[in-house]
Amino acid sequence: MAEKSLEAILSEIEKLKQELEKRRPEVIADMKKRIQELDIQSVELFDNLPRFSDKQVNGKIGKPPKYRDPQSGLTWTGQGKPPKWMAGADGKIDSAKKEKFAV
Repeated sequence: MAEKSLEAILSEIEKLKQELEKRRPEVIADMKKRIQELDIQSVELFDNLPRFSDKQVNGKIGKPPKYRDPQSGLTWTGQGKPPKWMAGADGKIDSAKKEKFAV
């Protein structure tokens, strides 16, 4: 079996990269379809990514979140009125519940 030349290998790599780029939109469309079918949330896929508040998106940097709802991905800095997903019907939060949602 003859060895391939470096040029032949590099050419083959380039052809494979081009093929990959051609198929990329099809793969992305299939992934989106499956994510929608299974009702997968972005936080389930990318739980290690930082979440941005409206202030951060609008150019103003807010405080980093201290708590995150694992189901919705919503966050809370721990300041102000507690969000409904963290507080009970009475609007109060116990320390055990806080630890459950800690980032």
